Amino acid sequence: MVVTPETFEMHLQVLQREMRLTHLGATVDDERGGAVDSTRPAVAITFDDGWRDNYLYAYPLLKKYNAPATIFVVTSLVGSNRGFWPTNLARRLKGRPLSSSLKDIVADELAEFLHAFGGKHSDQRVSWDATLISLAVGACKRFADSQMEAWIERIDSQDASSGRDIVSWEELDEMSASGLVSVESHSVAHQRMTANVTDDVIARELADSRTAIRKRLGIDPQIFCYPNGDYTAKAAEIVSKYYRAAVTTDIGWNHRTGNRFSLRRFSIHEDMASTRDDLMAILY
Repeated sequence: MVVTPETFEMHLQVLQREMRLTHLGATVDDERGGAVDSTRPAVAITFDDGWRDNYLYAYPLLKKYNAPATIFVVTSLVGSNRGFWPTNLARRLKGRPLSSSLKDIVADELAEFLHAFGGKHSDQRVSWDATLISLAVGACKRFADSQMEAWIERIDSQDASSGRDIVSWEELDEMSASGLVSVESHSVAHQRMTANVTDDVIARELADSRTAIRKRLGIDPQIFCYPNGDYTAKAAEIVSKYYRAAVTTDIGWNHRTGNRFSLRRFSIHEDMASTRDDLMAILY
């Protein structure tokens, strides 16, 4: 989900004019019976994963328009060059001929899976393009994140390294100190909270990510973001022991009577929200 800085600035202008921009935590307080301005809908801006472009491009605009936002960070990746496996895999696949072996860029097991997957689309293209890579990443989500990371990192590839993609603790501290940006938890290792994940693993991801943010930034995170949008009723129950609320990737508005641990959001993409009318059509 990407928008240009120019489009994001337009979004801020529209939202400030049409909506009531507020911190996500404040909307949760509204849900719990706090003060509500009923004249305009409350909207909270959120960024998932902690990409560095949030600091480089979004943060200056947030300051320009005095607009609050929330960044959900994966604490084990903050300040590192590792990045997320979908991005690392995409960089290695981009432009590769479908007919070529992939065993020089990923582990054999993953290379064989991808070669077979790509072969199913060889009548439509000759190389790994953005559309096919996106489909392949979706197919690879059948495997555990830890397994994907191991398969990709087993091979040292120069193509996978292009500098730091993830925000640093220092950058997070600067944004947090501004009062505009709230830093919240997106787990330790982007562990998807599906039915096959044990309660102990979920609890550890929740507790350890909260501890890391508290230790590095001196703040107490209150809201959780489910990695990949995956969660179960049991996972939400465990989250409620550590956080005041949690956001999903389910689409829609939230209401005061809704479940605070399955908050809905709207996903915004450049190709679907590049004009004011497109943005408003998504929200309404």
